[in-house]
Amino acid sequence: MRVQPQIRMLKRCIAALCAAAAVVLLSGCTKTADVNLRLVVHAVGIDVDEDGIYTVSAQVFSAQHPDGGGPVDATGNNILTMVVYGRSMAEVKKSLELQTGKEVLVGNIELIVLGSSMADRDISRVLSYFWENREVYMGVNVAFCRGMAVDVVSAQFEHGTATSELLNQMILSAGDMGVTIPARLISISNRLNEESSGFLMPVFTAEKAELPIEDAGEGMYDKAIGVFDSVLVVNGKPQEYLSSRESVGVSVMTKSAKRLEWVLEVDGELTAVEVKIGRVKRKVSLGDNGLPRLDITIAGTLRVTDNPAAVSEEEIVRAVQNELLECCRAAYLKTAVSCPCDALEIGRLVRSRLGGDYAEGESISDIIADTTVSVDASFRIYDRW
Repeated sequence: MRVQPQIRMLKRCIAALCAAAAVVLLSGCTKTADVNLRLVVHAVGIDVDEDGIYTVSAQVFSAQHPDGGGPVDATGNNILTMVVYGRSMAEVKKSLELQTGKEVLVGNIELIVLGSSMADRDISRVLSYFWENREVYMGVNVAFCRGMAVDVVSAQFEHGTATSELLNQMILSAGDMGVTIPARLISISNRLNEESSGFLMPVFTAEKAELPIEDAGEGMYDKAIGVFDSVLVVNGKPQEYLSSRESVGVSVMTKSAKRLEWVLEVDGELTAVEVKIGRVKRKVSLGDNGLPRLDITIAGTLRVTDNPAAVSEEEIVRAVQNELLECCRAAYLKTAVSCPCDALEIGRLVRSRLGGDYAEGESISDIIADTTVSVDASFRIYDRW
């Protein structure tokens, strides 16, 4: 009767030994990563000179340990900007590794900023490095800027806060308000493969702050940065800056804008309104002349936020509808006439919905030129959304 407990005890000992052996063996397969030997990139700014040499500003996380040792202080100033040069993005990365002696990790990139020197250049030659790199997230925001990208990427806002996070938030806020349409790596890759491709890209503007730096603290708020407009990318090349009206028109007609904030002059008086885009319906048909027709119906609600002159609701609604129609008209003239491309998705809509009835054998540019576009807008005042 005493043999059974001894056997159970023996089995437990064997199991414990096996578990200990497994821990020892598996630990040998684990590679310990020293953060001090790696350079984590959060954002990159890309400028180029006339000879095709890229100047890349890499916003990196640099762990600053306390003088007496211990863990990294997350509230410290751990965001640095390093500038390197090269004839390609791969060469730039190699140069950064040679200069720092660290392994460069690009899997945490959150933002790519292209300087104005990239205007009229094929951006796919630069961006292809990122979308062909499996480490890079394809949802990364890509933006253009007036001036040099280094001025945007190197800006310091708050100690302990990555500039890339705040810059991305600027893009999202501008997109929500119809000022621009966020451009991500995956969407750019898809659009560049399309015929007569055209799309908007957010534009950063970086200007020296008027207030002395010392008033805000060293390295903080040294530049006034914001997303105030867009650039039109046609067949892979940034070509034209769009006005705020043109940007709003494209955003609304392509169902990208959800809300707008305007200060309008109504009968000589300034009135502030918040506009909520509720529905955008796009109907494609063949007209009596046998050519395609695109009818866009926009509906929504608005709230008056400032009306010091007590302008009537009817006049405010009429002013909002007229302003929106002017935005759509300006967007059409810019993207379909002045810089012909399919930024308004006219060609794609007609080709997908009419198919062989019209679009077979027709180029996208011919479809856009042949299509009559009509826009109608209706809004009502609603105090509570």
